[in-house]
Amino acid sequence: MPTTLRWLAPFISFCIAATGGPLWASPVDDSVVIALITDGPSREAWDLGDELMTELEDLTRGEIELQFIPFAGDWTQEGLEAAVERAWNDPAIEMVLVSGLVANQVLGTYDHYPKPTFLPLVADAELFGLPRAGTGSGQENLFYLSDEISFPVDLASLLELTPINKLALLVDQVLFDVVTRIRSEAGMMAAEADVELMVIPYSDPDGDLLALIPEHAEAVMIDGLARLDEAEVDGLIAGLIDRGLPSFAMMGPELVERGLLISNTQDSEYQRIARRNALAMQAVMLGESAAEQPVEFDAKRRLLVNLETAQQIDVWPSYRLLVEAKLIGGDIGRGAPTMTLAEAAREALRANLSLLAETFGVDAGAEDIRTARAAFLPQITAGLSGVRLNSDSAAVSSGSVADTSLSGSVTVSQLVFSEDARANLAIQRSLQDSRVAELDAFRLDTVQAATLAFLEVLRAETQFRIQRDNLDRTQTNLELARGRVSVGAANAADAYRWESELASARQAAINAHAQRMRARENLNRVLNRTIDEPLDLSPPSLDDGEIFTSSDELEALIDNPKGFRLMTEILVQQGLDQAPELRSIEAAIAAKERELAALRRAFFLPTVALQGELSEVLAESTRAAGFPSLEGETDWSLGLSATLPLWEGGARTARRDKAALELQQLRATFDASLESIEQNIRSNMHLANASYASIELAEEGAEWANKNLELVEDLYAEGAVDITQLLDAQSAAVQADEAASNAVFNFLVDLMNANRAVGHFDLFLGPTQRLKLLEEMTKQLSQGS
Repeated sequence: MPTTLRWLAPFISFCIAATGGPLWASPVDDSVVIALITDGPSREAWDLGDELMTELEDLTRGEIELQFIPFAGDWTQEGLEAAVERAWNDPAIEMVLVSGLVANQVLGTYDHYPKPTFLPLVADAELFGLPRAGTGSGQENLFYLSDEISFPVDLASLLELTPINKLALLVDQVLFDVVTRIRSEAGMMAAEADVELMVIPYSDPDGDLLALIPEHAEAVMIDGLARLDEAEVDGLIAGLIDRGLPSFAMMGPELVERGLLISNTQDSEYQRIARRNALAMQAVMLGESAAEQPVEFDAKRRLLVNLETAQQIDVWPSYRLLVEAKLIGGDIGRGAPTMTLAEAAREALRANLSLLAETFGVDAGAEDIRTARAAFLPQITAGLSGVRLNSDSAAVSSGSVADTSLSGSVTVSQLVFSEDARANLAIQRSLQDSRVAELDAFRLDTVQAATLAFLEVLRAETQFRIQRDNLDRTQTNLELARGRVSVGAANAADAYRWESELASARQAAINAHAQRMRARENLNRVLNRTIDEPLDLSPPSLDDGEIFTSSDELEALIDNPKGFRLMTEILVQQGLDQAPELRSIEAAIAAKERELAALRRAFFLPTVALQGELSEVLAESTRAAGFPSLEGETDWSLGLSATLPLWEGGARTARRDKAALELQQLRATFDASLESIEQNIRSNMHLANASYASIELAEEGAEWANKNLELVEDLYAEGAVDITQLLDAQSAAVQADEAASNAVFNFLVDLMNANRAVGHFDLFLGPTQRLKLLEEMTKQLSQGS
């Protein structure tokens, strides 16, 4: 049974049991002429006529031929009354279907209906005072549909979004004049909520409707804008936003999509209305009474909030509303450019701060090579010295030395041979190679972090959607339980249990919302973006060529234990050949080997250096008679030295032995890393293989779990199963949906981890490289098999 008909199951079963057979057993005419009453000449106004006619035609196709004759009012009470009188007085007309929003309310005030008349769009039957007897109208020839608690519920929704004390209700003048109870009843309902209600009628759609709203009004409820064309509607909405007024659309979500703040109605409700009306008209065509058709319409309410409007008027929904409501505009990804998985990886390589810090570290390490190389270049030192001696000293008194002198010198030294310097240069080069390899590993880690963060956002978004759907389903089942309780088909325990489930579902949705925001902020951090910057992510597809290289031929080759083993061997070899971790350790081993060689040679290789000095006495005091001044005298020297430490107390031996042990440690580390990398590749390949195989199974499980849930929901509506079975079915469906979504993300996560383990990401391969890689792998696999 379709979802939209679930609520009809108990009623249909009851009617079949009461009559002893199906309702459609009575004979009917082959054709029916129906008057279609509209509000007036079209101004692109809101009218459900087409949908009402289409639904009725679909329901009666092949059994009854329908003919619709339009009767239009002129947007006045008199014009509408004249139109319906013409329809009633026309002998060819057998039924009257009212599609105009205003006409529905006007005709709802009548107390006499000469022909079967159908009013599917009554805004609030209780507020407008329509008759009611049992489940039907009780009024001969009258059928209507209305949600009897719409105004108080709508008011409560508006108050939950923004607390106010003064509310303007903008209504059509025709409704204001005809439905006199709207002023008193609605006012009392508002007063119970501590809100002053100001009913504002309008009759001139070309007038300034905004000027009718009092300045002290804090919010506006709009009961339809049937007379306005699109430009007039948009002008009114823009004016409300400019005044910062929260607005509530009482009739339909279209106005919220165009800029009003909030509504409680869903698009799907009009389809349900059209179907309910069609079923009632069909029943009357089959000989039943219009007065006995069920008129209560249990609206499937869901709050609709325009977040762009909320931002413009600075009114913000609570987190509870955010997770329960359907949101239009202003979402956390709106306005941001779409980002793919590959683009996120490239962005991380360009902007990640941790990677930038590592890059600076590698650049700084390169300067150690320049420092080590400098030891082999000439070293030049300039000196300036001044001396003042005691004038009473023998040397000064005798005149052989001046008591004050100033000398300058330049010293040039050149290292001829040094094993330590040669070793240091080689070691620094190897260490830089190690740092570069570590940077390559860090780049791979950064890409892995970015891709996993990207996928985690999508996973969190999916989980949030699942929890939101579960919340909607729980609300629907609560409404169903309340309906069953009201007719005595269940006790209040069912409703209480669903209330408890609803609270849990809300909590789960709020937690899922928090996780999605946390995941988005983490991705922004990895990409070095503003933490709360909007994100619009493009979900990757399993056959997306940017994610992994594959083909039907390749998949066929590895879809068995032998092919999978051969593929794993190929990837293990690739991983070991290009693993930056191994290159880093190899470079560190080369550095340590050179250090050990230098320490061994230190026992017999001296350090040889050449040094020259040029000095000159720049100034001195006058010496004693007979001793010439040395001022201006220049001296030079040139020397070659060779030094070799003979004994350092065993320090050289200790340094040598330590280096030998550290070399063994590095070699052992290399072997351990070799094993670890191989094991990591194999492990991730197994995980990816298993998670890929799980996708189809999980999707099948979700499909069957949801089919089971639909069946159990129908059976619960009919009273054939109890609440426990429905709760179990719903819980199983939620878990299956989570498993199905997680299966895809688990595979993609395992795939990214496998890419990291192998040491390259297919994300960065061009089409030519992909094709070449695919051909090489296919060839190797074919040869191996």
